[in-house]
Amino acid sequence: MLMEAIVFSSDKKYYPYLEVSLCSLIDHLDKEKEYKIFILSEELSYEDIHSLEEYLKKEFSSKTFSLKLKNVKSLCSSDKDSFYTEIHVSASTYLRFYIPTLFSNFDKILYLDCDLIFFSSIDYLLQFDLEDFCLGAVEDLREEIARKIELRVSGRNWKNYLEEELGMADNDKYYQAGVMLFNIKQCLENNFQRECLKRLKQIKRPILSDQDIINSVFKRKIKQLPDVWNVEYQIKSDFLNNARVDQSDLIKRFIVARKNVKILHYASSAKPWNNIHDSDSCYWWIAARRARNYEVLLLQQMNESKFHLARIIAKGIVNTFFPRGTKRRTKLKKVLESFSSKIF
Repeated sequence: MLMEAIVFSSDKKYYPYLEVSLCSLIDHLDKEKEYKIFILSEELSYEDIHSLEEYLKKEFSSKTFSLKLKNVKSLCSSDKDSFYTEIHVSASTYLRFYIPTLFSNFDKILYLDCDLIFFSSIDYLLQFDLEDFCLGAVEDLREEIARKIELRVSGRNWKNYLEEELGMADNDKYYQAGVMLFNIKQCLENNFQRECLKRLKQIKRPILSDQDIINSVFKRKIKQLPDVWNVEYQIKSDFLNNARVDQSDLIKRFIVARKNVKILHYASSAKPWNNIHDSDSCYWWIAARRARNYEVLLLQQMNESKFHLARIIAKGIVNTFFPRGTKRRTKLKKVLESFSSKIF
């Protein structure tokens, strides 16, 4: 019998959002099956995960699962200096590099990000035949569109970056790492952890962190999963109204996948817990209703909405009394810059 498990990685900051993803995942699990779920973390305690497991087992009493912590602080401490992070990308995202080492006694591991909402059981993924491939993942339609139209990402031509920095040819597909199926045996044979860490030190400032590294090293050892298993919601706002890509086959694939979505991924810095006004955020908030901290999340969003409204009002006042291109606008800018420099 194959040994399979589901794995998330999280830190303290993402702990409340991890709980929402777990609620959504468990809600769709098969009642007749038993599931093993692990959380990789340097910061969370065994008590954090134990209390969460107790709550989830009461909330979803018809489902059979275990929830355990894998503390990886000692394992990755010597590598942390090479972890390149940003505002919405924490060091915990690199913990998936260690999955084959940590779960060497398993056959398959399904890795999942903390910003996912589920519309189906993940049994299809756990049963997916990876053959001799190291990994299974969905092609990243958003980044493939960016490559096709030579969009600039973080100030760099994405197509050139893939070719020159990641060593990817035009026919090499770029995959999204938020839903990733690991073939543990093949990953170990291909030195997954060592090769990823080695490449990270060479690239140093990957635009999309560990995802770039995995694509760069294992680009031809990833088996493609159907698009519906990792649908990035922001493609809609980024590209659907862009005349350059309206007729793109990639856009058509996204539209089909969105209508039949199995996993919705809130990739990018625009998260549903900070962006309640987006129509696709509602799915996350529906799942959040079953989380312990639902009221806290609502309160945070209410406060964020107040600041958002204040920014809109302030912007309107500035644009009315200090129109763009006027001397008044230039003087205001200089005053604000001077004021800021005195404070900081």
